[in-house]
Amino acid sequence: MKFIAPLSEAEHTTLNEAYHAHPSFRVRQRAQALLLNARGYSMAQISEWLDVQHETVSRWLKHWEAEGRVGLLDAPRSGRPPLLSEAEADQFIGYIDENPHQLK
Repeated sequence: MKFIAPLSEAEHTTLNEAYHAHPSFRVRQRAQALLLNARGYSMAQISEWLDVQHETVSRWLKHWEAEGRVGLLDAPRSGRPPLLSEAEADQFIGYIDENPHQLK
């Protein structure tokens, strides 16, 4: 059974705000897990409640302890490279703004 260090008022506020208002479901779920852990719920209870693996909850707690609120966020992932450069995308958006009737 693993528990994080007691939360400061600022940490509790940060987690509560993330749980209630962050646009990412994953961040909200991680914040909820940390708040539940701070209230004394075990990793087994949290994993059952949130329908995730025990190891997942353990990893979330480790990330919080090592990185603080940055640990709530997803790590950057590789993916398909963009088709347009940033300059080309800006140029394209400018064209659309100038000629919206020609989109059909």
